[in-house]
Amino acid sequence: MKIKHSGLEYNIHKTEFNSLGNRLVFSIHGRPADSQCLLPILNWCKEMNFNFFGYDQYGSGQTQAIKPISNDCLIEHFAKELAAVLKQLNSKEKITIWAHSVGALFVTTAMVHNKDIFNQVDSLIFSGFCPNRIEFLAYNESRSNEDNFSHKYICRSNPWPDYFSDSMNNTPYGEITLKNNYDDLLQKIILPTLIIYGQYDICSDEQATMLSKNLINSEIVKIQNSSHYPFVENAKETFHVVSEFIKRIL
Repeated sequence: MKIKHSGLEYNIHKTEFNSLGNRLVFSIHGRPADSQCLLPILNWCKEMNFNFFGYDQYGSGQTQAIKPISNDCLIEHFAKELAAVLKQLNSKEKITIWAHSVGALFVTTAMVHNKDIFNQVDSLIFSGFCPNRIEFLAYNESRSNEDNFSHKYICRSNPWPDYFSDSMNNTPYGEITLKNNYDDLLQKIILPTLIIYGQYDICSDEQATMLSKNLINSEIVKIQNSSHYPFVENAKETFHVVSEFIKRIL
């Protein structure tokens, strides 16, 4: 499916499963990955009879035409792109947005500035989301110099699945400039939100707690034996937690 925004066309991967639950899971990857890393979420949607959208934002390779654009404007651009995509979907189903890592930042920004676009969204899942930049840098400063950082704190699957390795080799468009925190935006979100992160994640317990305090209708679950990609590393526990969350909001 092609979505137009800023004169460009973006690929949206929609898979139909004759959804008995009348639900669509709109999933957004983080950096530097592309939508290949969302394969476990796609497989879970098949089991649940949910429809699935895997969204390739900046990593799609289509964004080269927007140059030049300053780093400070990239988040705003991608948030507008996301809002445009959701508007064009015109889905009749209830939507759960599952946003991973920096992808959650684009969702947060888009939701606050385009509230009418999100009328059909009834729940959010944020995985590996670290919106407090100062705490994130302090927590990972010493870790970043460790050998095998990516295999300790990004994904502990050994070896990495081929689809995941391919996804991690993606080159995202540009560098983004982050604020120190996004408390002001997060506090405006009232949808039921599940926060998940891994036992060895680059997101700390403190980060998850701060995030939950800002999201007034949220719950936190730490996924054991995983790091930044719990839905890849410990799919069984992750999707059990997510399935129970979906049941509670139906």
